[in-house]
This record gives sequence, C-alpha cells and structure tokens, in this order.
Amino acid sequence: LPGVKSASSKELEATHSTMTNADGSAAYVAETGLTLLALTGIADPLRPEVPGAIERCNRAGIDVRMVTGDNLDTAVAIAKNCGILRPQDLEPDPAHAAGERPKPKRALEGREFRALVHRTHADGSLALDEEGKPEFLQTQFDKVWPYLRVLARSSPADKLTLANGLNKSTVFADAQQVEELRREGIVVFPDRQGGAMTGG
Repeated sequence: LPGVKSASSKELEATHSTMTNADGSAAYVAETGLTLLALTGIADPLRPEVPGAIERCNRAGIDVRMVTGDNLDTAVAIAKNCGILRPQDLEPDPAHAAGERPKPKRALEGREFRALVHRTHADGSLALDEEGKPEFLQTQFDKVWPYLRVLARSSPADKLTLANGLNKSTVFADAQQVEELRREGIVVFPDRQGGAMTGG
C-alpha cells in the first residue's frame, strides 16, 4: 500500500469515523478503501495410484480408514475421492454443497470421537482415570469404530486410542452385532482387529 511503509504506528492504528467491522467494532483507517485483487486456492491432489491401492486393500479384506489433522470437509472430500468413503457410507443432503454427507459415525472430528469413546462429565469435559488419563470406554468404542471411516482434526492421542481400542475389541464375537453390521455392508474380521498406521 502506498505510504504504509512510511506511516507511523499512530496513523496505522487510527480508526475510521463511520466505517465499522462486521462485529460492530471501529475499522482501522488502514483497512478501509482496499480493493480485492485475487483469491487463491491450492490443492494437494491424490496420487493416481491411491484409489486403486485402496480398492485392492478392500478386496483383500483390509479396511482402510483415514485419521488426519485436516478439517472435516477436506478429509471427507479426500476420502470420497480415494474410495475410503464409499457410496454406502453416504446419504443425500440437499443442503450440503456436494448434495450428500457421510452417514452418522462415518466421519467424526477428534473432539466428537473423544466424547463418544471416553467417560465425560456433565459439562462435556473428559473424566480422568486414576493415572490422570481420559477414561476409555471399550463398550462405547465398539459402537463407534465399525462405522468410522474418517477421523478428522485428530490428535496423536486419538490415533493411539483408535489403535488400542481396535486391538482390544471383541465385536467379532458378538454374532448379533456382526450380522447387523453385515446388513449395512460393514464386514468385521472374524478375530481380533489389527491395525497398521502411517504418518506422523
């Protein structure tokens, strides 16, 4: 901006006499009368071999899930493009830009996942065990993980919770739950669940 380099901090902090920000606060003079020149977006496209690799994993009985720090909308878009979220994991939603959204429990943010699989207090905070760690509830976890395809805005602790919970899960031994899941197109490996994790 012309003159900004030579402007004093007092001049830059001056507020406009009539113009306000969206929240009603006074706008800085230096932030008024500007012209938008461009909007820029970036994309990190999938490698071409990823959808085929995920399809081969699925055919071999390996269920691929995504655990990422990305925001939920970005994670869902990527998961749809690479085949982690399949047509049976989606339901129509005319209000959504894509015209569809993941079915319940198919795509969660880390904070929602933590609240579902840990004991919580009335105020929503996580209850801690005697070691000062969030109190994990395997029975609640076993109601979530078979459906979960995408875990977004997750922490390293969420990834560990997911791996440990899968290793301890006995969903495979509950014939009624396995049959209910099968009717929804969800196949549970008939033994203890294993996991392989990549990334940071």
